[in-house]
Amino acid sequence: MEHNELQDAILNNKPKNDAYYTAESTMTSILGRMATYGGKEVKWDDAIKSEIQLMPAKVTWETVPPSKPDESGNYPIAIPGVTKVV
Repeated sequence: MEHNELQDAILNNKPKNDAYYTAESTMTSILGRMATYGGKEVKWDDAIKSEIQLMPAKVTWETVPPSKPDESGNYPIAIPGVTKVV
């Protein structure tokens, strides 16, 4: 149905804005990651208010990545119940 609606909008020059669904879907994925990594239920409002910074505020070619591999080449992994997500 989505494609039918999209094609109809394109062919008949009708406005079509699904940004809300895209944003909600993305936030649902973020909530899933937070709950999995943290091992606890995460409420929508708590996730929105979270000040956890996963990426630097500014990314350039010189930006140091937020996580680096150890001497064995392994990256740190999230531990449910231990990793802070909110």
